[in-house]
Amino acid sequence: MKKRLCSILLVCTMLLALAGCGDKGTPELRYELPEGFTESTDGMWYAPDYPNDTANINIMTSENDQVTFQYTQDSFCEAVEYLYEETYGYEVDVNCTEFTKSELNGCKTLVIRASYNLLGMEIEQIQFAVEVGKNKVTTITYTQAAGGPWTDAFNESLDSMSIEYVK
Repeated sequence: MKKRLCSILLVCTMLLALAGCGDKGTPELRYELPEGFTESTDGMWYAPDYPNDTANINIMTSENDQVTFQYTQDSFCEAVEYLYEETYGYEVDVNCTEFTKSELNGCKTLVIRASYNLLGMEIEQIQFAVEVGKNKVTTITYTQAAGGPWTDAFNESLDSMSIEYVK
């Protein structure tokens, strides 16, 4: 009798677990941007004292993104270097100091911290990518001059990231 009762309880537990893995809806990224940043063009946000302060935040969602989560730290740095050289003609040496793959409420994430010298200016960048659908990725890139005043605000914005499912 105990075996039968245990079996029934186990089956019920498995069914409940499977029910929880069903379609949750469409994942939507929620976040708070640093106070004072204003949107200039679609997805580009600038510091309150722009153009004196060139800090910016770029937010974009890419459809059919099958590459982002396949990067390694080295291949990402090489891709950024290649992009600057091929697109703008600038040679940069990207130093990735963090490359962390993780998950946020069931969605793959990637946090990359990098720095590079562009036209004599040392740049710091934080990139946060999250998969918000099949091959659909939202990326938020925080950029400022090295040692700029926005490091804490950028990290707070990064900490505010959450995923909510909308049906």
